[in-house]
Amino acid sequence: MFTVERKETVTEHRLMRLAVVSIVAATIAAATARATTLDTLIATQGTIIEGNLVFSNFGTSASTDPATVEVAAFTATGGDVGLRFSAIPAGSQFAQSTDRGGTRELVVDVTFTVAVNGSLRLIHGVKQSLDPNTVASGNGIVRNLTTTLFGPPDVSLFSCVQGLAFPGSGCPSPVDSKVLNANASTLNVDREIQLIVGQKGGSSTTGSTSLGFFEITFTEPAVNHRRHAVGRH
Repeated sequence: MFTVERKETVTEHRLMRLAVVSIVAATIAAATARATTLDTLIATQGTIIEGNLVFSNFGTSASTDPATVEVAAFTATGGDVGLRFSAIPAGSQFAQSTDRGGTRELVVDVTFTVAVNGSLRLIHGVKQSLDPNTVASGNGIVRNLTTTLFGPPDVSLFSCVQGLAFPGSGCPSPVDSKVLNANASTLNVDREIQLIVGQKGGSSTTGSTSLGFFEITFTEPAVNHRRHAVGRH
């Protein structure tokens, strides 16, 4: 009888521990997934930590309203770490359109620093992406850009989604990812989208563009062997 009661007590304790662990894990996951507005990050000099990377020194240009941009870190399948920039409020779109002609433009520009968090891994590559539901119709184009600031390693990524009536010969071959010439511990990044409609010279004066979010991710090599060797001596 005593043995049975003891087993039940142990089982109850295990279940309680599992429940506590589950609650803690859910709380940590929620904190990791929580998004922050760009204006808050700028005003508070906020920092975001995800995996091995630290994102800081957030800024923007005069053409962007930081209160309309939500910033969230994520870890992609395969382990790449990045940032997603989404329109506010949730479920809304970055959008620009015209039905009367005349060029209109919406620029969403985010600058930041990304650095490794003191581990053996360094930044090996950069990749940009757009919401797969991005729309550019008529005389409209969405330009997708990433550059690094203040010197090497240099990164310049560009792609676009273009409506059939936008002037020109169409979007060039996309360059949405790059492996760095040398692995880096820190990068200063400018991530930007441009939504342009009603450009002169198009076959139509009307156009529309929209997307819900855009992203940037960073790849890392398995190990920074140079640091590993130094650490063992």
